Amino acid sequence: MGFRRYWATKDNTITNAYETNLRTRATGSNMGAADILEIFKIYGQKESGVTEAANELTRVLIQFPATGSGVYAEGMSSMKVDRQAGKLPASGSVNFYLKLYNAPHSQTVPRDYEIIASLLEKDWTEGEGLDMDQYTDQNNNNAGSDWISASYNNKWTKPGGDWDDDDSSSLTASFDIGTEDFELNITPIVEKWIAGTKNNYGVILRLGNNQETRTSQRSWYTKKFFGRTSQFFLKRPVIEARWDSSTYDDRGNFYFSSSLADLNDNLNTLYFYNYVRGRLRSIPLNSSAEVVVSLYSGSSGTPVGDKFTLSAGGNVASAGDVNATASEVSTGVYAASLSVTGSATYWKTIHDVWQVRDGSTFVQFATGNIKPKPEDAQSWSKESTYVTTMPNLRKTYHRSDTARIRLYTREKDWCPTIYKKASNDIERIIVHSASYRITRDIDGLEVIPFGTGSDLHTVMSYDVSGNYAEIDFRALEAGFSYTLDLSYYEPAASSWIVQPHKFKFRVDE
Repeated sequence: MGFRRYWATKDNTITNAYETNLRTRATGSNMGAADILEIFKIYGQKESGVTEAANELTRVLIQFPATGSGVYAEGMSSMKVDRQAGKLPASGSVNFYLKLYNAPHSQTVPRDYEIIASLLEKDWTEGEGLDMDQYTDQNNNNAGSDWISASYNNKWTKPGGDWDDDDSSSLTASFDIGTEDFELNITPIVEKWIAGTKNNYGVILRLGNNQETRTSQRSWYTKKFFGRTSQFFLKRPVIEARWDSSTYDDRGNFYFSSSLADLNDNLNTLYFYNYVRGRLRSIPLNSSAEVVVSLYSGSSGTPVGDKFTLSAGGNVASAGDVNATASEVSTGVYAASLSVTGSATYWKTIHDVWQVRDGSTFVQFATGNIKPKPEDAQSWSKESTYVTTMPNLRKTYHRSDTARIRLYTREKDWCPTIYKKASNDIERIIVHSASYRITRDIDGLEVIPFGTGSDLHTVMSYDVSGNYAEIDFRALEAGFSYTLDLSYYEPAASSWIVQPHKFKFRVDE
């Protein structure tokens, strides 16, 4: 799955609000150990001897493990380390979302406002204060952050925090009714941290510029989020990395070219997995050598017949070529996209032959079998219905587990025409676009949403054995039962259709 969570390493609420005496500002107050984060503006309070109405504000500081070499919450490495290790895609292929969860309370909530997330420009300490009502937890020698100081003997350049005002370092989320969760794509900020162009001091959250100003004679009171010390594990502040990790191995879903489809739709992608003693390993190649794949009409240990001519496009340089150049998409995994010309459509079985080409020399190292399908046009729009099972889904997983979940899908009311011999094998369907989500049973909390938008982080892969997904159970809280739902893209309806089947499992430590 293209989904990874990074929990906050420190957080704090800072304020210039009045203490209960209505004379003293709580600018030295620290709330670093509180399990709630709070953002508000109060307008209209008048300090004794001051004629102008005051603004009282809170802001939130949060830091995440974007850089560093240590081990952080839930055994996670930093984002930079994960990228270096290949666990996160390169910049441009992954989005990072800052998520905070609404903390319900009995006070009023603001409506129709914005919260800005900005890149902090000074290091700060969390502190150990708890009191978010009376502001009695004052810093001891500025040991924690507050409205005036970032840390011991280190004041903010401007009271209330130092942040980068650059457009790509200040991003905005809007709220209508006030009880929404906070979700904001902060990819530009995170990429600056990982690249080292900005130090990772975290982000500051504050009301929009129009709301914080004194000229806006209105209060926005009060928005609360769960903090990193909350007992509710799945509602702590988190950055979610989301990307499309799916692979489409068309060995079991291989189509001949059709004049009714464009070039991209005619392409088939074939994969080769180079396992050496049970582990994926790169094929040793010299600087002039490359991996290629060709298609043959027959095989008897060695290729038989002529190579099929291939259409230009994908990994085929020009029309009439007989080889497609494969690329190593990950360690030991090679892929090539190609399409077969219409003259080959009478073949029931074709054979893919993988070779190392060095100049004019070819060395064969693997062959496979493909049963291609014709691309049939229809005079009506057919909506498909499916029956889906998960034969390898376990009842219980541990949070340290990473498991490949496979689907077995067939058309509903499948009824083949039988002439002479019946078979016990039911033809499985490969769903070209399938996605999943995971919800917690006890409260219906959507822990991992459908990746059917721009991120495609839960879109499932497929190979000759059908659809599958790799699930890292560290994203789930132990001690609860969960439901996995499926959604299939239906071309006839031009939309994603949630399937009726639900799959249950539990996660334990």
